[in-house]
Amino acid sequence: MSDVIFGRLRALLGTTGVERDSQGLPRAAPDSPDALSLVCRLAHEEGWKIRVEGRATWLPSDAPADLVVSTRGMEEVVSVSPADLVATVQAGAPLEVLRRRLADNGMWLALDPPGRPERSIGSVVATATAGPLRHGFGPVRDHVLGCSVATGDGRLVNAGGRVVKNVAGYDLTKLQVGGFGGFGIIAEVHLRLRALPRADVTLLARGARDALTSASTAITDLSTNLQGVQARADSTVDAIRTILLIAAVALTVLFIWVLALNIALWLLGRAWERDNRAANA
Repeated sequence: MSDVIFGRLRALLGTTGVERDSQGLPRAAPDSPDALSLVCRLAHEEGWKIRVEGRATWLPSDAPADLVVSTRGMEEVVSVSPADLVATVQAGAPLEVLRRRLADNGMWLALDPPGRPERSIGSVVATATAGPLRHGFGPVRDHVLGCSVATGDGRLVNAGGRVVKNVAGYDLTKLQVGGFGGFGIIAEVHLRLRALPRADVTLLARGARDALTSASTAITDLSTNLQGVQARADSTVDAIRTILLIAAVALTVLFIWVLALNIALWLLGRAWERDNRAANA
């Protein structure tokens, strides 16, 4: 079955568009939204189960499937418009590459999701993962104006638009943000951008947890340009606490083990004494 799927995909995408993953499954890497829709249509017609991957840099790729569809072949920054503060990007574009391209044009995408720098923008949108900047600029859905999605039966659906002021109607874009590919595979996204800040300053405060929590709440309530607040425990203190906890648990286990061993030896000695008395009698 795997060889049949591999051959059909190679006939559709060419030799460079198909490979095998570490588990031996065929992995399709279409290089355009149209090619992605063709792969989805073929899988739908043949009844193949699809596992969607971005660049396979974040979540483990272990879901059962007949083939893998990766967006790493669609990594183009299609267009950047400094005048409108919008950009159109293919789903497989690495986040760090997009950031550099936007910075060259004096623009900035106000998202700081967890993960490696080469993580794809499509995975950020599909999982709706955000970092501390969410407190200042909103969740991922506030930065996505529209998108193109390949559905499970191979249709290519365009949702939303390419400008901030959009038309009325059902907002299907929000359905894709955080949908984990359940409503289709994201092929392209239209992003809302901001002007690149002239300075980026990070302040670090140390103190007790309750004091830091109260201070961060008070700062957030002020009318400042604060972009995000992130609480982090002191690594040294945490390390010492962890070591002490492990040592306490180890000593407790050792004490119980020694106590159990002494009891076992005492019971064994009593049994030996009884056996000797019975033999002598």
